[in-house]
Amino acid sequence: MIDLMLDSDGDLLFTDQDLQLVDEVDEIKQELIIILKTRQGEFFGDETMGLNQTGLFVKQPNLNYIANNVVQALKQQERVVSAEVTDIELVNRNLKVTFDATLDTGQSIRTEVDLL
Repeated sequence: MIDLMLDSDGDLLFTDQDLQLVDEVDEIKQELIIILKTRQGEFFGDETMGLNQTGLFVKQPNLNYIANNVVQALKQQERVVSAEVTDIELVNRNLKVTFDATLDTGQSIRTEVDLL
């Protein structure tokens, strides 16, 4: 599948006034980041899509609970066979999640996402 490429701020990426495209594993990686940055119920086209953010915006979040929610969100992408949160860092109200996802092709994705 092919999609429009987004930059780190979620804006469309242009080079010499041309839209950039992303495909294959990079497209799936981009989709996983979008899923995690979308609050579940926020997208009117599919209210089940996104991350259940219950417990994210509390003084002392339960990191295991958040990791489970992240894994469930990653599995919303139909090509993800398995997913695992490998690290969660909470520093000054910034939550950074690192995860591994295995695709149905056997390929692996490892990336890091800032959730807060």
